[in-house]
Amino acid sequence: MIYSIARLAVCILFLSLASYTDIKTREIKNWIWIGLSMAGITILLIQLFLDQIGLINLLGIPLMCGFAYLFFYLGMLAGADAKALMALSLAVPLWPQLGTYPVFSSVLPFPFAVFINSILLVIPLMIVFCLYNVVKGNREFPYLFFGYKVPFEKANESFVWPIESVEAGKRKIALSRNKDKNEVLKELASKGKNEVWITAELPYTVFLLIGLVISYFIGDAVGYGVLQIAG
Repeated sequence: MIYSIARLAVCILFLSLASYTDIKTREIKNWIWIGLSMAGITILLIQLFLDQIGLINLLGIPLMCGFAYLFFYLGMLAGADAKALMALSLAVPLWPQLGTYPVFSSVLPFPFAVFINSILLVIPLMIVFCLYNVVKGNREFPYLFFGYKVPFEKANESFVWPIESVEAGKRKIALSRNKDKNEVLKELASKGKNEVWITAELPYTVFLLIGLVISYFIGDAVGYGVLQIAG
C-alpha cells in the first residue's frame, strides 16, 4: 500500500504543476516530466529491491511509451501529452493496492486504464459541442461533435485549432496536427470559405490528472464491463 500512496502523491504533485502551466500557456516544461519519471523510477527500484515483482507486470511501460510515441508521430497527440503518458507509465506502472480500491481492475496495464479514463472525460465536452452546434444550426457531421464554427479572423486566436483541412482539393476533417495552422487556414480561405470549424486546444494534463484519481479508486470500469459481457 505504501508504494501506491507514494506514487499517487508524486503524480498528483507533478500533474498539478503540469496542469497549471498547461492551462496558463499550453506549454509544459520538460523538467516536470523528467521529475515525474525520476520519482517513479526511484519508487520502482525500491520496490524491486524489497519485493518480488514479475517483469511481466512492468509490460505497461514499453507498451505505453510505444503507444504515446505512435500517436505523437501520427499527429494525434501533442508532444507534451505524449511525454506525460510516457512519464506516467514510469510513475504508475503497476495497479495500485489501497485496501478495497480500485473497485474495478482489468487485464490492461494500469497506465492504459488511466489513459482510457482521461479520454472518457472528454465525452461530456463532445455532447456540449453537439448541443451548441445544433442550436446554432451548424449540423455538419462529424464536425459538430469536435468543435464549433467561427469567422476566419477568430481562427487565429490562441489555444484554438482548425479541425478541417484541404487534401487533394477536397475539404476533410483533420483531428491531427501534422500541418502548420496558418497553412491550413490559408488553404481553406482559398476555397472561398468565410467560416472555419475549430476546436479548443484542451489542457489534456487536467484530464490526465482526474483520470489518474478515478483509476486509483474506481479503476477500469469500461474494461471490467467488457470482460463481464464477454463472459
